[in-house]
Amino acid sequence: MRFAILRASYSTHPDLTCARDRDAVRAAGLVFGAYLFPVTDVGAPDPEEQIEIYLASAGLIPGRDLPPVLDLEWPRGFAATGRTRVGIGAWIARAVAAIRQAVGVNPLVYSSARVLDGPDVGALAGAANTVITGCPAWCAPADHRLPRAAAR
Repeated sequence: MRFAILRASYSTHPDLTCARDRDAVRAAGLVFGAYLFPVTDVGAPDPEEQIEIYLASAGLIPGRDLPPVLDLEWPRGFAATGRTRVGIGAWIARAVAAIRQAVGVNPLVYSSARVLDGPDVGALAGAANTVITGCPAWCAPADHRLPRAAAR
C-alpha cells in the first residue's frame, strides 16, 4: 500500500476515527487522504458548511497529503434528495468552489459511471459532468462488491 483514504466527515458530522487514525497512517509511511460523504438533500446543510467541517476534520497538509476527496453517490438515486439534475449540479459546483477556495486545488471526485452517466433515472448525466470536468476522477468499478469467496 502507498496511501490510505479515510472518511473525514458525513455531512457536518466529523468522523472521529479519521482524527484517531490520521497520524497512524502517516506514521506508517503512507500518504494520507480523506473524503467527505456529503448530504445533498433539500434542507441539508449548505455545501460550504459541509466543506468547512470536512476540512477541519481531515486536517490535510498541503503538498504532503492527497487533495480533498468529494464522494458523489446517491444510493437511492439523486431524485430522492428532492433536487433536480440541475439542482444537484449547482450543489456540486458550490462544493467544488468551496474546496478550491479553501485549499487552492480542485477535489478528487469519487463516484461511479452509474451515478455520473448511467442509463437509470438516478444518474446525473450531463448536469454535474461539466462542473467536475476539471476535477481528477476516481471511478468505482461497475460492481465493486467483493466476490462471495473473498468476503468470507
